[in-house]
Amino acid sequence: MNDSILIGISLSNTRFEYYPNWILGNDLHIRVVLLAADLASQNLLATCDALVLTGGTDLHPSTYNSSQLRYPNAPVLGWDEMRDHFEQDLFRQALIEKIPILAICRGMQLVNVTLGGTLIPDLEENGKNNHRRTESGEGEHLIQILLKTPQSA
Repeated sequence: MNDSILIGISLSNTRFEYYPNWILGNDLHIRVVLLAADLASQNLLATCDALVLTGGTDLHPSTYNSSQLRYPNAPVLGWDEMRDHFEQDLFRQALIEKIPILAICRGMQLVNVTLGGTLIPDLEENGKNNHRRTESGEGEHLIQILLKTPQSA
């Protein structure tokens, strides 16, 4: 399939099984490749047409220069610093290679801190609305992706 689109998806420890189906939909021209630190798959990004940075466990507070390791909704099983660093490298590489990026939840937080931003470790503790998954399910919404084509001279 020469006209297929290859999308790299970063491995998440939560609900990852849904991402490929969400990305593929019914489009037979889309293929996905798993990108994960323990698979040494960073070099695969160069073959991808787009990158999806998935949701999952909070970023380690050190990624945004915070020493606050204890907060009400901190990850019960701890952080995944190897994933944090791997995805930051993926993001930087995608920027350099001008690969389109879709960042979802944790992925958006990773983009923010990698570009020098900071985070509030626990939104609810700081008077903000709950942004966590509830018993009623995930919050979801449709997106539309518009591909830019090079303008002819």
